[in-house]
Amino acid sequence: MTEFFKALGLGPKGEEQEVANVLRSLDRRKSPLLMEIEQSHVHFRSVLAIKKGVIVVAKPTGIGANLKKDAFVRFSVPESPGRDIRMQILSPHFNLTSGNAVFICKMPTVFVEGTKRNATRFNTSRFNNLHVTFPEKNIQFRIIDLSVNGVKLFVQGKAEQTFAIGYTITPVRINISKFSADLDGLIPRVQKGASIGCEILVTSNSPARKYIDHLIKALQKQEEETLKASEV
Repeated sequence: MTEFFKALGLGPKGEEQEVANVLRSLDRRKSPLLMEIEQSHVHFRSVLAIKKGVIVVAKPTGIGANLKKDAFVRFSVPESPGRDIRMQILSPHFNLTSGNAVFICKMPTVFVEGTKRNATRFNTSRFNNLHVTFPEKNIQFRIIDLSVNGVKLFVQGKAEQTFAIGYTITPVRINISKFSADLDGLIPRVQKGASIGCEILVTSNSPARKYIDHLIKALQKQEEETLKASEV
């Protein structure tokens, strides 16, 4: 029976070949993929290539500290909801002769069950002028991760004094340099190390909603332009 399934391409070797075919197709098309670093909640867009039996992935700016040897990155297979490819990192940083930075992963051989993801999140830790401000307390915290409905703040050990998990904070605003918009509120959800993740409360079609959507589009456009300049 096992040989029968292998002959149909449904056994382990058949799946390994299918994974390889998917990866080769993504390599040819240079399709931008939304990738996730497991256990870090970091998402980024990148492209991959197959080189000498390993997977080479263009390394976006600002994610270096989150990539570690033997950690895993994963992404959903395009046009195959519920099915992911999971890749183990062999080398978190390598400079190509072109000068572009990449990281290198082990060639995967199986598909894994897809994970349920929230809205696309962008690493913003490279920006020093993107903050959430609490006017009544006259304090602000740098945004190191942003999505359409949430932020991660770098709190520098002040989380306990400023945030209570699950309780709405208001008034609060989001600002980049001199531009700002008032939010309906912020709800702290997860505290981890020097950062805290918060849910954004904002009314549809409000100036704040438009402001955040504009930021997300600008970040996505910047990542896509970076990918176009990368060759792997």
